[in-house]
Amino acid sequence: MSDKRIKVAIADQHPIVIYGLLALLREENDIEVVFTSSTTQDLFKKLALYEADIIICDSNFTEALDTKGTQLLRSIHRYIPHINIVFYSANLTSHQIAEAMEAGAASVIRKSEEDFSLIAHTLRRVHNGTFYLQPSISHEILSSFLSGRQKNSSWHSLSAREKVVIQLICEGHSIKQIAHELCKSPKTISNQKTMAMRKLGATNDIQLINRVKELRYELAAEPKKEDKEE
Repeated sequence: MSDKRIKVAIADQHPIVIYGLLALLREENDIEVVFTSSTTQDLFKKLALYEADIIICDSNFTEALDTKGTQLLRSIHRYIPHINIVFYSANLTSHQIAEAMEAGAASVIRKSEEDFSLIAHTLRRVHNGTFYLQPSISHEILSSFLSGRQKNSSWHSLSAREKVVIQLICEGHSIKQIAHELCKSPKTISNQKTMAMRKLGATNDIQLINRVKELRYELAAEPKKEDKEE
């Protein structure tokens, strides 16, 4: 490990959090807290006065910023491009954590984490240029990603006719009306609806409609793919 101490700044609107982090990091010989801030104005003022390698920053630092904190993250990077930011989060979802990482966060630590040694460990990993997430958060994001892929694949598993049938059902058409419009028997349409519901994991019309709404949102940015033939 290098003899050079890791210079850390702490930005949080809660004094008790700052106090706790200061007490914790004071025990680490290779880490030095160069300043703390409880407002964004004070943070940017001190960033101009002090040299810091890493900022431990509350992901919801002020009510004036978006709840994900990515606006603040981007503002800091525009002001100090080389600095690493470790988000210190109370309740970010896996999706919000992924957004923060995409926006440039070097790591995310949950305030509910019981292993305090993880904070210093994370700072060292980030300072050494490692993209790092604690195992529990990595597992959560991976599970969320795989779940999303599973949802998308369930939509792509539908045949072209099954998609047409459930889209018409979501628009309020009855089985009889759909059968007439598609020149099929009501029994055929009913079977296609049942098969589509099974593939999408829906057990009634309300669940089906809600499921389709979710999938339309999730697939909105996807490249169009050829519909699967019957």
